[in-house]
Amino acid sequence: MLPTEPGEISLLREGALGTWQGDSRQRPEVGATTAKSTRTRASLCGVVFVAATVSLACVADDRPPTMLAMLEGLSAGRGLPVQAHDSVSGEPSTLAALLPVPSNVFSPLSTAIYRVMLSAQDKKSLTISGKSGMEAIQGDGRGGFRVLFLLEGMEHNVHFAAGDYGASSEFPHLFWKEVNGYESFMWSYTDSFDDPKRDDGSTEFSYFDANGFVNWRGDADAGEGSTGLSVYGAQTMPANLPLSAVYEGRLRGYVWYRNAPGFPDFFSSTSIRGDLTLEADFGRDRVSGQIDAIRFAAPSKRNDYTRLSAGNQILIESTGGSGGLFTGGLKGRDTKPRPNLSRSVAGFEGDMLIEFYGPAAEEVGVVLSAVRALDGTVMYGFIGGRKTDSRNN
Repeated sequence: MLPTEPGEISLLREGALGTWQGDSRQRPEVGATTAKSTRTRASLCGVVFVAATVSLACVADDRPPTMLAMLEGLSAGRGLPVQAHDSVSGEPSTLAALLPVPSNVFSPLSTAIYRVMLSAQDKKSLTISGKSGMEAIQGDGRGGFRVLFLLEGMEHNVHFAAGDYGASSEFPHLFWKEVNGYESFMWSYTDSFDDPKRDDGSTEFSYFDANGFVNWRGDADAGEGSTGLSVYGAQTMPANLPLSAVYEGRLRGYVWYRNAPGFPDFFSSTSIRGDLTLEADFGRDRVSGQIDAIRFAAPSKRNDYTRLSAGNQILIESTGGSGGLFTGGLKGRDTKPRPNLSRSVAGFEGDMLIEFYGPAAEEVGVVLSAVRALDGTVMYGFIGGRKTDSRNN
């Protein structure tokens, strides 16, 4: 476990009971994490650090254990759940209302890869990581964030103060901080951090946000670390889910070709975007959909997207779950019999975690990871969408 400081977030796994409060510098040992950590939301105890006070509480999650199993490179955070209020209560449930409150500790869904670059030894690798990700995030009440990351099984706490936004002259639209030998970066895919208030929520979605993160140790060509994406927000209470709903939204992600110049540098990846259509049958615990109009942008042309042929499509189908959280599988296909793999999603297969946000499941957030077995190409990303239609009877 990495060194800690007062005010951090940590987590206590299965087995603890009761409540303890005291100075975090004299706390009992908590949050011990190993490479074999299962990281599910079932029967977990969350420990929340606000200033120098520690508050411990156990959470019983009644979701079926089959859908809580760790998927390849994906994880559901272990913080205490933050749920959207019932619309009848009149209490605000937007992320802008909940995020600035330090006692709200969000449990992100995240996907991560682990990169190693040791150019002098000609050692370069990229793997989908089941031991890295974002475990919990909370606003600090002053425009900053406390984040608990997992780095190959070790807890890594970072307090991004409001002033850490733009602290890196090279990346002015990111939070940046150096902690325990790691350079830690965090940014929003919905421009939510661009507001001077920083914790004012997403400009695109009302109830959740999507963040990217990097934790890197060493130089650009001689280092290692995790890179990933997360979604988090005000989870929909299972009792408030409609019978069914339809969503439209977008995919944002990255494709890592192993023969790309500079691989596995972050800027060697190809950007991918697409349009989402998703149907949720909550009465039958089933989610299905597809991503069309898929576009690629080469590493040297980050904002110059070219649409792939119309036969490219990513199919989505849930594999388990209930309430507001589902596991799912994805498959990429291309109607061309012999597609150019550098311009196609054919052959990608992977997993996803799907969660619904808002008082009545107004929005959906997804993280995904996939591999194409034929050439070892890796894809990961997030999906965000809004409800366009629903049925309650």
